[in-house]
Amino acid sequence: MKRSLKKEIRRKKQFTTRPQKLLSSKRIVPRKANIAKRIGTPMDRFACFDLTALTWFSELLCLVLTVIYSVIVFSDIQAGSAHFSSPLWFENGFCLWRYNAFLDSHTLCFGVDVLLGGILLNWNAKRYLEDANPSPGLGIATAISVFTMLHGFGHLAIHFFPQFASSADSSQTSLTILLKFFGMLGFLAAAPFVGYTIGVPYQLCVASHIIQVLIFVFYVPQQFAFGAVQLILNLWVCLPRLLLIGTKTDEDVMKRVGDGWAIASIGILLVMSVVFAEMLCCGATLEVWGGHIYYDLSTGLLAVVHSFSVGRVPNVHVGAKKDD
Repeated sequence: MKRSLKKEIRRKKQFTTRPQKLLSSKRIVPRKANIAKRIGTPMDRFACFDLTALTWFSELLCLVLTVIYSVIVFSDIQAGSAHFSSPLWFENGFCLWRYNAFLDSHTLCFGVDVLLGGILLNWNAKRYLEDANPSPGLGIATAISVFTMLHGFGHLAIHFFPQFASSADSSQTSLTILLKFFGMLGFLAAAPFVGYTIGVPYQLCVASHIIQVLIFVFYVPQQFAFGAVQLILNLWVCLPRLLLIGTKTDEDVMKRVGDGWAIASIGILLVMSVVFAEMLCCGATLEVWGGHIYYDLSTGLLAVVHSFSVGRVPNVHVGAKKDD
């Protein structure tokens, strides 16, 4: 009787302590490991996290280079002459190559921008309309396609009406102010749209957009207004992403490497090398071999690669694996 009673007590004790043993033996997965668990093989995890950090540092370096570039330009503007920049670049705001009265950097850029932008617009818009749930990146790629074409038409306008981008013509009538304001309002609209897709509130996007257009119209010298567009785009891409998107959580990883953003973040940093080369080396080399066309080729190539990368997340699986 005593033996059976002891056996029954032992059995009940095992029954009551088993859940506690199971809970104590269950491994708690850290947050970082949980992210890695969602991203394929060990090599995939290393590549993804490495790419995430690379995008963050690319945006930071691009922002720093943008500030340095702006300081150099504003320093020469205050001095009234090219102290640090190339004299040929400072005179026109571009590295202008000219073959004859028709063929120059502006007409070359017009041809490249309209051709590439038109092809990308047709392809991206078709994908956007056919997709039942298009990604934000596809909308950005479509907007960049339109912006690329507008950029080309801007070059064509400067070719036929160079006085609008000349430092010598600084007079502004009420009509020219209105034309410049509404022209830049539409031309720069792609920048706050990108900021909005990143997560900037639309009220702040609209207010900042109006303020930056007013600064362009009244304070930026005419020969630099068109070329300063890249700096505005850099600010709208890099600053919100640095402030709003981290590198540690799974959501941050997806936002940084997915939907074309890895290409965009690294690509705009690479484009800055062409921007600095044009500003500093125009008279030495670029002015002889096409001038500003290299900048438009670099941005056009970035637009093409970005469009192909939209909607793709390299080796990343969205759903978390369940334990067996």
